[in-house]
Amino acid sequence: MIRYVFCHSDTLIVNKFGCFVEKDFIIGPAKEMAKVLQFLNMPEFEFDLSAVRNVGDYQEQMDKDVREYLISVFCPQNQKLSELKGRNLDWSC
Repeated sequence: MIRYVFCHSDTLIVNKFGCFVEKDFIIGPAKEMAKVLQFLNMPEFEFDLSAVRNVGDYQEQMDKDVREYLISVFCPQNQKLSELKGRNLDWSC
């Protein structure tokens, strides 16, 4: 699932689009943050990635019907995004 999308524009019309996958941040946060900084044309910076943040726990599973509905609604956009990224983003469409 894509949770974070960063957009940057030098003009009022968005002429650059960056898509960063949450799973990649989990696997290699420093590497992904470096990609974000490069995309934004910002200087290198070393982030403190040692602390665990925003940890939560769901008390219940999502209702199966709701999950299936959401998958069906977002499937076409998710497939297009996979094509744009040039990789399988592992959605269950």
